[in-house]
Amino acid sequence: MEGKAQLNAALKVLRKHQHQPIILSIVKGANRVRATETILSEQGILEIPVNSPGFNLLQQIRDESHRFAISSNRKKKNKSIKYSALDQIHGLGLKRKQNF
Repeated sequence: MEGKAQLNAALKVLRKHQHQPIILSIVKGANRVRATETILSEQGILEIPVNSPGFNLLQQIRDESHRFAISSNRKKKNKSIKYSALDQIHGLGLKRKQNF
């Protein structure tokens, strides 16, 4: 389970700095089906009813963190693309290049 490795990495870092927060990890369900996620804690699998507000909150937090990560990676990728083969074509302006 990837979630277990992520949980252990977070716990290792936090213990090093002598913090003791509650750390949870959400493992995607089979075939990435919503409401089949497993929630892990340091003590093992955390049983939370799938229709509970707490479970829904954890899903929303997970979804928001994924949205943020994807958005951040896209911005970083777009910044790294500075030049194009189209820059070598004499007389081709910015607007025309954007149409390609």
